Amino acid sequence: MQKRPYYHEQARLITKNGYTAVNNIEIPYCDPEIIKNCINNELAKIEGVRYKYNESRFKWEIQYGTTPLEVIYEHDIKLVDIIEQKKYAAEKAAEKAADNFPHNLNIEYDDNDDNDDNDDNIPPPISIFSEYPKWCSSEFFISYNPYKHVILIEFQCTRGDRSAFYKIMNQIKDQLIDPKFLNWIKRVDYLMFVEGIEYNHKNHCLKYLCDELLEKEICTFL
Repeated sequence: MQKRPYYHEQARLITKNGYTAVNNIEIPYCDPEIIKNCINNELAKIEGVRYKYNESRFKWEIQYGTTPLEVIYEHDIKLVDIIEQKKYAAEKAAEKAADNFPHNLNIEYDDNDDNDDNDDNIPPPISIFSEYPKWCSSEFFISYNPYKHVILIEFQCTRGDRSAFYKIMNQIKDQLIDPKFLNWIKRVDYLMFVEGIEYNHKNHCLKYLCDELLEKEICTFL
């Protein structure tokens, strides 16, 4: 990876202390790999999410849901026009059906009901604000602020349904600001030090640093 002028060697991240995205959080400085792993693990838990981390640009590129045909073929203007016309026709047909058969809209639908008597029931329309949001494309950026000595995570929706973007962003945020996680990253360096050295009870410094009561106190809030 080519090092940029604003690359911070110790943090192994690009530095940023100016304009930030509206949706962002600051995390106490720690090994950035811990933050990356946390975000990757949370994204992997969300059904319908496809993502990859761009090492050279320090960002996650994320897509949720099925990519619309007009986005896939956006460089073919004629084909996009045909797709939009068909979608418009389908929407008008649905509106016409709702007008002609309004009683169908009042049926309580149960997709878990195996009773054949309910085969004529139609499911209700899915709202953009329901638990099934539409397709969206977003980017999460990670950087280091040397003046505040914090790691900055920025969230940005690039295209698509913002309700889907907020659903994903909030799940990542909740994990990153969880007190257990924050307590862990503040203490992980000490714990790795204690576990990684060869203890010698004759060494007065190690005897103090690796004191069992001190270890328990440091780990109290994990």
